[in-house]
Amino acid sequence: MVSSMPMSVPVAAKTQAASQLELWTALNRKALDAIARLADLNMYEVQQTLQGISAMTKKLVSHDGELPNYPVGSDEFQSDLERSLAYGRQVLEIAWSVQADMVKLSQQHFAGTAWH
Repeated sequence: MVSSMPMSVPVAAKTQAASQLELWTALNRKALDAIARLADLNMYEVQQTLQGISAMTKKLVSHDGELPNYPVGSDEFQSDLERSLAYGRQVLEIAWSVQADMVKLSQQHFAGTAWH
């Protein structure tokens, strides 16, 4: 009797598997997009830091033999603090947008595959 059962997977199961694959593909695409955005942001921050170091090095080298006394001023601290806060905001924006996209994709998926 077992040999008389069809060997093919039912159409509903194939449809469900295809739907799951689409969801995982879309979620992975969003996650990879977020990783790329974070990498771009980090590369920008590295570039800005290196430019700042280069500028400070040029100031130090421009003085003949004497190292100037550069106390860390509140302006420099304020600038670094603002840059750090802006970086944190951008990371949070990326995380929130990915979370919102993933929730939307999941809702669309489950709304389309809900059992009626």
